[in-house]
Amino acid sequence: MQRMWVADSAPAKLVYETLQLPYTLEPPARGSVLNIFTFPPDRAWKNKVGPVEVAAYFKSVGAPAASTYSPHAPHPYMQKMRTLDFCIVLEGEIVLVLDTQEVTVKAGEFVIQRGTNHSWSNRSGKPAVVAIASHGAK
Repeated sequence: MQRMWVADSAPAKLVYETLQLPYTLEPPARGSVLNIFTFPPDRAWKNKVGPVEVAAYFKSVGAPAASTYSPHAPHPYMQKMRTLDFCIVLEGEIVLVLDTQEVTVKAGEFVIQRGTNHSWSNRSGKPAVVAIASHGAK
């Protein structure tokens, strides 16, 4: 995950540095964050993670409460946050995994998430790059 920008309020301040804000998956309350994610192919980690590894990942990105891990979930990295997310695939393709369906998203395509329980699954043989702008929501 590479952070591109973060704002701690809306409307955002035009002259304001936010470099001191924590590096997190979720935006600050009433704020926004733009991250670039590079998802490796699933085969690089599949069958190698369980609850401990998933909890460690979400803790490392400052969002331990976002994980909705369950051994019966459709994906180990299922997550849910109170955010409005604009997600655009920059390279490759990736599958958006939801509770009851899946959607394949290819380079140049986008999805908008509204606080849904979800995860991302890269079933290809190449990394997938996704830009996600997350905005605090009610």
